[in-house]
Amino acid sequence: MSYQPYTVTVAATGTLIWQTSTGVSPDTAVAPSSYIFRAGTPQDPVPIQVVIPSGTTLAIVGSAGAAVNTGVSIAGPTVLTYNVVGNDIMYGAITGTGTVQLIVGRQ
Repeated sequence: MSYQPYTVTVAATGTLIWQTSTGVSPDTAVAPSSYIFRAGTPQDPVPIQVVIPSGTTLAIVGSAGAAVNTGVSIAGPTVLTYNVVGNDIMYGAITGTGTVQLIVGRQ
């Protein structure tokens, strides 16, 4: 299985970390397109890992405008693993700025 690593710079307000899209209307994609991946099916989900480095606390927030105090905070070092089916999206926020690593399979 081949994986493509990405470094995502996350801000204090909701930043797109990843999105899956079917590419079929009305499923619209949001920028930046480099973090949008083909949606998986129940028989073939898209494996996604978000790697939070040591010294970083990532808040999982619900939208682009959400702030750190509106989400669920997860301190690094840790890896969040998802098997994504269909359309889904993840926004995150960090106090100050920081980065997370994104590893996506079978793209």
